[in-house]
Amino acid sequence: MFTFGNGLVLREGERTFQFERELSCFELQFRYLDNNEVRTFSRLKLYKQILEKTVIPVHQNGYPIAQPNRVSVQEREYTYSTTLSDRQERTIQFRQFLVKRATAQGVTPGSQERCEAFLADVRRKGEAYFAKCFPQGETSELLKLPCADTLRKWMKRSQSSGNNPYALLDLRPLVRRRKRIDPDVEASVERSIAKYYLQKHGLSVAETFRRYLQDTAQEERLLGAKTEVASLRSMQRACPNFCV
Repeated sequence: MFTFGNGLVLREGERTFQFERELSCFELQFRYLDNNEVRTFSRLKLYKQILEKTVIPVHQNGYPIAQPNRVSVQEREYTYSTTLSDRQERTIQFRQFLVKRATAQGVTPGSQERCEAFLADVRRKGEAYFAKCFPQGETSELLKLPCADTLRKWMKRSQSSGNNPYALLDLRPLVRRRKRIDPDVEASVERSIAKYYLQKHGLSVAETFRRYLQDTAQEERLLGAKTEVASLRSMQRACPNFCV
């Protein structure tokens, strides 16, 4: 893990640059080490470049940096996608804005009362409160204010992840889950496993998969249409389930 703070050194191509200062909750400045040029970056876009490995974290305060696509949130590990939709970018920007403002006003995630008071003050100010960072005055469902408990959760996630932007997104849709195959394909795999793998002198998983492909090709010729097929990995996962 790393934080966008003192001692962070990044590399893009042949150029290396070091964290200089935080301009706002959305903008950071880095100084290039070859010519001392200072450049302003979007925090979110820079983090996306790091995840896509076009920008490489070198070290922070001399210590090596763990893989940035693993984010620790409340002692649990989540694996995140390396791409962001426009909606996800706006969601992060909005939530970072609230967390940053709440923290600047002395609100802590442990204080329900202070979180409620902060949100009440934001509601009184209305759109004018967001005018600087959201000039288009987005008042869609995306920018609806959270309840105090949700704000406290965002603040806790932000703090425990070292202000990692991804931690402010909903975790469930970002966790990579194993894709389930079509039920008809799954049934075809199960028939092949029963026919070839589960016999007294059954075939290996690899040979069972080869026979499965042959049977599927024969079925396609009879039907005159292409059908979806499972991968070898799907069959490898399915075979142990039959052996329990």
